[in-house]
Amino acid sequence: MEDELASRKKHDLHEQVRTAMERMNVMMQELLDYSRGKIKLNFPRVQIGKFVEGMAAEFG
Repeated sequence: MEDELASRKKHDLHEQVRTAMERMNVMMQELLDYSRGKIKLNFPRVQIGKFVEGMAAEFG
């Protein structure tokens, strides 16, 4: 049972790291595109409450 829990925890951590890496890759690509003049920055409105809840759920 402990091995199963440890394995699940490792899997969950792996998924969090993979998702964070994908986000970082997108951000870096956008930064490169911006620096090359290929795109302009877009600052959409966000609902801060939902944003904070999402961050808390992911990293809490």
